[in-house]
Amino acid sequence: VMIQVLAVTGRHGEVVKEMQEKMRLDDAAGQKTAEEELRMLAVSYRNLKDNAGYQATLRKLLTAYPSKGYWSETISRLAQTPGLNQRLELDLYRLLAQTDNMEDAAEYVEMATLALKAGLPSEAVRVINLGFEAGVLGKGPDTAAHQKLRSDAEKKRREDDALFAQFEKSAKDGASWAAVGDVHFSRQNWPAAHLAYAKAIDMGGLRREYEVRLHDAIALIQADQKVAARQQLASVAGDASAVDLAALWAILAR
Repeated sequence: VMIQVLAVTGRHGEVVKEMQEKMRLDDAAGQKTAEEELRMLAVSYRNLKDNAGYQATLRKLLTAYPSKGYWSETISRLAQTPGLNQRLELDLYRLLAQTDNMEDAAEYVEMATLALKAGLPSEAVRVINLGFEAGVLGKGPDTAAHQKLRSDAEKKRREDDALFAQFEKSAKDGASWAAVGDVHFSRQNWPAAHLAYAKAIDMGGLRREYEVRLHDAIALIQADQKVAARQQLASVAGDASAVDLAALWAILAR
């Protein structure tokens, strides 16, 4: 009640202080802090313009009371982080899709475009088809552009499918096995993706090992191997954006 009164009267610094003690007591008692109390704390941090505190509280809400809305805000804020590794932008959209937060045509088009740029036309085709099935793509003034994007992606997928078997057979180092893993990942062949990523990591010499470990962990989650996925996520290091994404996937892997 005291915390509610402090919040209503705008004494946000005191709300933060009392909530920190309340959360300590809740932890000691082995119980979750109430969602409404965490929301009050988040509001106080926002009024104090304490972004780090707000983000930490949002993460607590997401962990204890996962919801589509909390996921949407968390991913949106991560996307706006200064210095975000642009190579991992496709992974942000993958998380958006995983949490059922793909909603408008621009998101489907951007995710498909990023997949094509990454050389993953199978993923691009799947995303575009999902957009059409959801009734988001293929209507309005951009109908022709959406149809052309699908046509181009399907053509590129056919070309890559014809070459992939030979590409996989010729893989001989960490980088090439990581690329093989990415193709299997894009096709949702999760066990095959994991085996390829494991070979890549074992061989070493990877320029962006954090990326390979993150993708391997996601493949393990999708294959319902959550214990192994959590272990792999804990090993992601060397890039702040990848570490942030790994922490969010770890919530999904609980």
